[in-house]
Amino acid sequence: MKYIEMTEEVGVPRNIEKAGETLYNEILSQFKKHNDDVIDDSSNFDVDFNTNLVISEKPRKELNITDINLNVDFKEINHDKLVLMSAGYNPRPEIDKNRWVLVNNNDPKELYVRLSFGYPDTDYHTTKFSDVIEYCISNSTQLISSLTHELKHAYDFYVKPKESLKDFAHYMGITRANRFNINVINDFLHLLYLATQTELLVKPSEIYSEMTLGGINKEKFLEFILNNGTFKEFKKMREYTFDELTNGISNETSGINPKDVLRAVYVNMSQIELDEVSKFATDFFEDMMYQMGGVKSKGHEFTEKYYEEISKYENKPLEYFKKQVKYLNKVGDTMIRKIGKLYSIASEDTPNGDVIRKIYYKTNPQK
Repeated sequence: MKYIEMTEEVGVPRNIEKAGETLYNEILSQFKKHNDDVIDDSSNFDVDFNTNLVISEKPRKELNITDINLNVDFKEINHDKLVLMSAGYNPRPEIDKNRWVLVNNNDPKELYVRLSFGYPDTDYHTTKFSDVIEYCISNSTQLISSLTHELKHAYDFYVKPKESLKDFAHYMGITRANRFNINVINDFLHLLYLATQTELLVKPSEIYSEMTLGGINKEKFLEFILNNGTFKEFKKMREYTFDELTNGISNETSGINPKDVLRAVYVNMSQIELDEVSKFATDFFEDMMYQMGGVKSKGHEFTEKYYEEISKYENKPLEYFKKQVKYLNKVGDTMIRKIGKLYSIASEDTPNGDVIRKIYYKTNPQK
């Protein structure tokens, strides 16, 4: 099967899907060295190994990763099967206090990858690395797609090694916010997480990886994309309503005013954001020295101004979340169009524009 060469126009740099598959195979090889090792909560798999992963896109820089640091942790969960709980890439940024941006000073040849697995209750099953290997093989598409996702993060930080401290804090506020054990809040915050610029940049590469692994050609593309989990999430994002959020809260909380719940969510998110800004912007000893001189440090002033910005909706949370719903609708619509450009499903003589419109209107028939 011959694939069209992907470009940054649709968000997929060259070779990234191959790099994800190569990294998967090399991680699997590392796991096989520990085939009979028993796993428990104290297990912490940490290994360095060499590789050759090349990700590029003209006229942008070529990223050549040669050194992998892999960290894998395990947690006992109330589940009858082993599951991959999360995957992560750790850029380790530093703060530039002149521009209030986080700068990625990592050696581009190095990649820090973290995997977290949940394993079944040990009273019923003893989990070994052989189980992890079997899981990885049975769920290879998920694993490779997740690794491709993280490689795209690494590529993005390499091409654009600076990120606004405010944007980073907002991202952390969404990802770490208390869900208050309310499903509709968890679902809404998940959509906000998907709509952050950091995550939007990686989604086309993630889907393209699934396409190549699934052998999706032009004829199969429409069925594939309409049933793709990420595509469905963006469709849900486009169709989301504020009433869906508030009615869901009312149904789950037995009459608690949705405004009170949303205010609690907003305050919690804001506090996390403020803590992240303060962590990078302020220094205890520096602040103390400035205070002794009767003035505030630049970091202290920046943190105070940021608090003023994020606290303005504290007493009007409904207004804030209405704005977020509108933002989700816009992002969902944009991403459906963008994902539709990933690959043409039509015959060779059908313009791609017709294909993209076909995908768009199948998911949005009222337009």
